[in-house]
Amino acid sequence: MVPDVGRASDGANRVLKKRKCNVDDVFLKHKTRKEPTLVDFANGRPMDTLCVTLHQNTSNDIRRQRRRALTATAQNQHYGGTSFGGDAFRGSSTKTFLGVLDKDTGKMKLFEMSNYCLRPLRQSSHLEALKGGIETHSRSYLEKQEAIAEAFGSKKARQAVSRRKQFQVDTETMSGAVSQAFSKTEVDPEVVEAGWGDGRAEALQSILPPCDREADCVEDVYKLEDIAPDYFLAHLQESAEEFLETRYPDSSFSLLVIELLSVAKEEQDETKRLRLCCLSLYIQHLLFFLRLKGHELNDNKVMKDCPYMIRKHIFRNYTEGKHRRVRSKKAEDQVMCLLLVLAFIVNKYQLSLKVLLQSVPLNRDRLQLMMKLIGATFRTSSQDFILKLPLTQVSQHLPVIGRRTKTKGRR
Repeated sequence: MVPDVGRASDGANRVLKKRKCNVDDVFLKHKTRKEPTLVDFANGRPMDTLCVTLHQNTSNDIRRQRRRALTATAQNQHYGGTSFGGDAFRGSSTKTFLGVLDKDTGKMKLFEMSNYCLRPLRQSSHLEALKGGIETHSRSYLEKQEAIAEAFGSKKARQAVSRRKQFQVDTETMSGAVSQAFSKTEVDPEVVEAGWGDGRAEALQSILPPCDREADCVEDVYKLEDIAPDYFLAHLQESAEEFLETRYPDSSFSLLVIELLSVAKEEQDETKRLRLCCLSLYIQHLLFFLRLKGHELNDNKVMKDCPYMIRKHIFRNYTEGKHRRVRSKKAEDQVMCLLLVLAFIVNKYQLSLKVLLQSVPLNRDRLQLMMKLIGATFRTSSQDFILKLPLTQVSQHLPVIGRRTKTKGRR
């Protein structure tokens, strides 16, 4: 039952009249049809006649298909607003419905509405960005202060702004140059071996999962049946089925795992979809293991959400000690390479640098070094890693690392 609010006018006074009605049907928003729209103008209602256009995101990504942009064009002004991002309507987190009452039957149909807050657009580039479904970001406080100083500031203030712009470094260009320089350098094995222990160091390949660098296709370089066979992933099947049906990732899940779960859900084949979801959950457990501190490794209550056999496998293979568990630097590198390889397999051998930096406990240099060991190539144009043939070549042997002897210096 929905209260129907009507208005009865008696001269200048208006009295609200309430009555109840039955809801016949509810129509939610769908990408194949247009819904009613509630528009609010940030600078007040425009006086000119508007030509309004609704733009739909046509991406294959399911999460972005509901993103829409609304543009309005007047005689001398353009307005724009989006249903996502910072420009979204303040009440976009709540759902608004439009009720249409049939007076003959006394039943009402509810239509879900979209809310937009239209703001004036000063530059045509902003309008084109809205039409392409691209989220526009407002300028920072410093940029606004510089614009005010250039327009209304004193001569000294304008000179200061000019000097700052003259010596400003383009971070994107610098980042691309550093990445390109790094891709041309050789891998220093001593950097990888730092903290692995004393004695003769093992080969670089020892931190990688089973690998065939002479394979004819990229799928055979790291075979899933050698890394995580089906009987091993079967321990995660029950949790994977929950995520595929009703359960959603909580705040403890990293951004990488959330994206991998979304990729798994888009798989058409049911067996592959379940296997990819199990791999995503396995990656989440490996990331949680890497974030454990030293004293937490000996807590039997840690990793309670992880199945017993999976937890037993992780602690048995990547920790040392019977009475007190210790995780070496080499074991951390092994786990990191393992989860990166599994992430490549789930995401079709392509991983975003930005997502990885937000998800894995590594800085950019260390991450690029690990990727080079795996055989991945970094693309500066798209800022992502791709695993393809031929693999990136690395040194096959490591130098001998002996014990350092302390020598007494002269005072």
